[in-house]
Amino acid sequence: MPPFVSAQVEPAGPTFGQAELQVSVTWVLPPAAGSAQTARRQVGAQLEAWGLRHLIDEAELIISELVTNAVRHGSKVEPVWHTMRRISSDRDDMIRLEVGDCGGGESGSVPARREVPGLGADGGELLCSGRGLFLVEAVSSDWGVWRLPHGHVVWAVLPAGEAGAGMIRAEELPTEELPYEYGPK
Repeated sequence: MPPFVSAQVEPAGPTFGQAELQVSVTWVLPPAAGSAQTARRQVGAQLEAWGLRHLIDEAELIISELVTNAVRHGSKVEPVWHTMRRISSDRDDMIRLEVGDCGGGESGSVPARREVPGLGADGGELLCSGRGLFLVEAVSSDWGVWRLPHGHVVWAVLPAGEAGAGMIRAEELPTEELPYEYGPK
C-alpha cells in the first residue's frame, strides 16, 4: 500500500507566535514481525528524501522499537500504522514519529516505561526484552502515549536541526559520582 502524504498549516496555538507547517506521511502495516523492518526502511527513505540523513539511525531505532511493541501487544488481526511528521515553526523544526495499534495492550493499560529488566528470578538468566521504551526515551527529546477508543498511539520527537545539535558535549557531563545503582537489588 502506498503511503498517505499530507501537508497542512496548523493554526497558531495559545503558546505559539507563528503557525506551524506540518508535512506527514502515514503507512499501514500488518501485525507481523517483519513490519518493524519494513517501517525502518520506510522511515529511512523518507528522511533521506527530506534531506535529514543525520536523523536516520535514531529514527530507525525508535520506529523499530515502537512498531515491535505495537505488533507484540496490539491486536493480532488489525493493522499497525505509523506516521512521520515534519513540523516546522518559527521556534524549531522536529520530526515526530507516531505508531498506532488497535489493541488494548496486555492489560488494557497504556504503554509505560517499566523498570529495566535485569537478571531473572533465579539470578542467573538475563532477560532480553522490555527495554524498548528506555531506548526511545534515551534517543528522543520527548515521547508519550495517546489513548484512543480503539487502541494507542505512542509517539517520539527528534529535533530536526543540524547533526549533533542535541548532543551533550563531553565537557557538559557531570563529574561527580552518579546516584545510580547497577545490578539486581
